[in-house]
Amino acid sequence: MSLDGRNELEKFINKCGYNKIWSAVEEWLDENISKFEIDAYIDFSLYDIVLKFTRNLNVDGCCFKFEIVYEVLVNYTDSFDEKHNISQWISMHCDAKVDDELVCFDVADVEIYSKTKLNGNATPDFVPIISKNQMDAHAFEFLQRYYPEALTQPAEAPIREIAIKMGLNLEFGYILSEDFSYFGQISFSNSKTQVFNVETGDSQELEVTRGTILIDPEILLERSLGCENFTIVHELVHWEKHRLFADVKRLLYKGDYVAHRCPKPKKLFIDSDDEWTPEDWMEWQANGIGARILMPKETVPTKVNEITADFSDELKSDKTQYYITLIEELAEFYGTSQQATKYRLIELGYEEVEDIQIHEYDFQTYTHKIDEYKAYYELCENAKLRQLVNAGFFIYVDNYFVINHEKCVDYNEDGIPYLTDFAIENIEKCTVKFTNVRVNIKESGGKFSNVLYRGKTYETFQKYNSEDNDAMFEFAKELAADFDLKALERQKIRISFCDRVKQIFEAKDINSAKFYELTLLSRDIFSKLKRQNYKPKFETVIALCAGLDLDIFTTNELLQKAGYAFDESEKHSAYMTVITHFTGKSIHVRNEFLKNLENIEIAPLGEKDA
Repeated sequence: MSLDGRNELEKFINKCGYNKIWSAVEEWLDENISKFEIDAYIDFSLYDIVLKFTRNLNVDGCCFKFEIVYEVLVNYTDSFDEKHNISQWISMHCDAKVDDELVCFDVADVEIYSKTKLNGNATPDFVPIISKNQMDAHAFEFLQRYYPEALTQPAEAPIREIAIKMGLNLEFGYILSEDFSYFGQISFSNSKTQVFNVETGDSQELEVTRGTILIDPEILLERSLGCENFTIVHELVHWEKHRLFADVKRLLYKGDYVAHRCPKPKKLFIDSDDEWTPEDWMEWQANGIGARILMPKETVPTKVNEITADFSDELKSDKTQYYITLIEELAEFYGTSQQATKYRLIELGYEEVEDIQIHEYDFQTYTHKIDEYKAYYELCENAKLRQLVNAGFFIYVDNYFVINHEKCVDYNEDGIPYLTDFAIENIEKCTVKFTNVRVNIKESGGKFSNVLYRGKTYETFQKYNSEDNDAMFEFAKELAADFDLKALERQKIRISFCDRVKQIFEAKDINSAKFYELTLLSRDIFSKLKRQNYKPKFETVIALCAGLDLDIFTTNELLQKAGYAFDESEKHSAYMTVITHFTGKSIHVRNEFLKNLENIEIAPLGEKDA
């Protein structure tokens, strides 16, 4: 039978019910031909039925009811032996059940068509019709069925136990995507799916049974328990609400729709300008209902009152810290992410929370943090980031690349930089944002240090993209005058390398003994650096700058005066890193970093550079 139809319900009817519908119409005609406007006839026959539209699709689990409106075409012969045709619109009420396969299709009633009020609970494509205002009710029904305790007193829903109770199987051993595109997958049929093996890093075809939920194992490691819980409950909602959608798809298209992979949430609210696909709607529903299952409206206010009752007067007087603490404790109690907790509180009427900034990226593929080694690898690969760091636009502080301005970074009495309170409260506009990318180390050609990642197949690295940092650059423009001024002041300095070194020694009160202690360069080098005709090696200048804890501006200045500049090599990126990433740290700490970079040949800074 042809799958012609304007939507999935019409296609389902044509494929699975046409013969039964034809028989039911013939039977109805035998009993109701008198209702047709025929004065007299000798014989009649059913010529054709034309599906006009469907309406009132109501889904209940695997079972569904719907109404079909047909135009019935009838041929008849009158008493004068003349042939005629006539048509009549009729309405047919049908019941069906699809549970992995077609279980039944029955015609319950046939009658003359009349306009009725629409009362379906699903679209003709089998997507549940659920408004945002109805999501709490759906969450209530779910909890009432699987964990009613959460509706009477505050409790963390045991999501894994609920999955088992629903007859589902959780698997955590396979990576679903190399770029964090997908967090989870629900399989609606016995099938095969492509995954990445955690141990080998190879792509493989995995056999999964109906009801298997695959959870990316690094969700917990790279994000949080709250993200893992949300991903699981998200898949449970898919099974509860969207299983029929998948079963019908598979029935119609012969196995081409056997699993549903769930990306990071992107449809958190309705934008009337968007064209939403059925999958978009289902993702939005799974996100919304899932959040309400984890934090039901029936108990959250009670828990809020319990938590805030123990807050000190001092905490209550600081509204920002008050709500940050509340969010943290609620997230810990319910096993949710802090960001999801914040959104849920807003939905429940705690409007003050909307202005609270929570630096969690549970559902994002980006982060603002990056450690020293991964920052070095990114400097090696990304010329744009390297240029910005080399120009002193950013300074590396507390695992962030922060705008190099006094509003964003300050220094303690030992000269070690730290993020200002302003920067901490405005991480997104003060620091560089990186995209998380999962790297297969075994296939990276030895690029990544075996010391750091020995025995690991995959590791998450951060990648810089200037387009992701538009907001940060806009804010940086407001502070650019200071950078420009300092750059101009440096450009005015026209003294020689030797004289500039003497200035630095004098400013920092450096003698030969202190010089050796800080730079590991010999006393002989100390003397040579003060001679006008001395040409130091590149590594000697770097050791000097690293040991005396000079910033990237001064380092570039000294390199230029000595006839050098950082190039595009990994070795020079490593040297740049020891200058930009270890402010306030000794040359020993910086050499330890260089020592761990086994993928390149690079000697420690010190006497060997003489």
